[in-house]
Amino acid sequence: MCQKVTAQPRYVIFYNVKSFFVVTIRTPVQGVFCRSCADEKALRSTVITWLLGWWGFPWGIVYSTHAIINNLLGGSKPKDVNARLLSYQAYVFATQGKYDLARAVGADALDLSRSSKSTSLQILLVSLLQALDNGKPINRLQDTWALLSCGFYLQIALIVGAIVTTLNFLPPNLESSTQSSSATTTQPKSTASVKPAYVRPGLADNGTPFPANSGYVDGYPYTLTDGYSNITIDNTQNDFDVFIKLFSLDVEKPKPVRVIFIRAKEQFVIEKIRAGNYDVRYRNLYTGALFRSEPLQLQEFRTATGVRFSDVTLTLYKLRNGNAQTYTISEGEF
Repeated sequence: MCQKVTAQPRYVIFYNVKSFFVVTIRTPVQGVFCRSCADEKALRSTVITWLLGWWGFPWGIVYSTHAIINNLLGGSKPKDVNARLLSYQAYVFATQGKYDLARAVGADALDLSRSSKSTSLQILLVSLLQALDNGKPINRLQDTWALLSCGFYLQIALIVGAIVTTLNFLPPNLESSTQSSSATTTQPKSTASVKPAYVRPGLADNGTPFPANSGYVDGYPYTLTDGYSNITIDNTQNDFDVFIKLFSLDVEKPKPVRVIFIRAKEQFVIEKIRAGNYDVRYRNLYTGALFRSEPLQLQEFRTATGVRFSDVTLTLYKLRNGNAQTYTISEGEF
């Protein structure tokens, strides 16, 4: 949001919820933030949820409660992703000659990697800290991500204010009011229109025809090509075509940097991607369903023999003993 450089960024996921009778939409608000920007995003998401999240049955109440608690506790911070994010920060500070700061950030990254049980990352971080060791104790950074922050107290004040306001406006005869409300809110169910069946589009959402073979779709951005990393999208076990967008998460509003069409039973390699944070979002062109991957952190390290870089494979089907997750998303997020 603020574009400033911080030694303690975090990848955080907040949620806001909007409901209308039987329709409830839960939207993740995610990105790499400093603490002040994270507090602002959390408060904004909580306000939206308080105002718009409760008016759907049954998921409005369930999702709104989860979103408010998640935002109040500082959002969801995947430890593995943040360990890799801080390890990259430590490496950058080391290349800039800021060795004390690199050691402090590297120590924080090592703590997170131990919590996430990422053995390979722990080995890299231990090697980095050993290389930077100057015989002095590491001067650890103050934790700016402690729970009791300004954003926490603002959200507590918002919750207390909402409860007090609700109690002041409760009708004297709660039972009759509840019956009347129930009769009113169930009426739209009978008049709701049936959602039409999905029809596969003949064109991409920019009006360009899909290519005959798996490959990039014309008319979309093709950027961040000055890196070494690769992502292989594996659709070889599926009987449906997919429409893929690779989103960069290193900006205030995530944006697509590559757009690809992959045929059923095929795979495609996205090459020469700049180091950074990304996710993959895709549409199943048979059902129309939309999904996104977990955040992916692509890294590059210069060594005496060349450059070490990330080479990631993302499968669009279930793997035995696999632990990668996908999440449904809305049209607006795609």
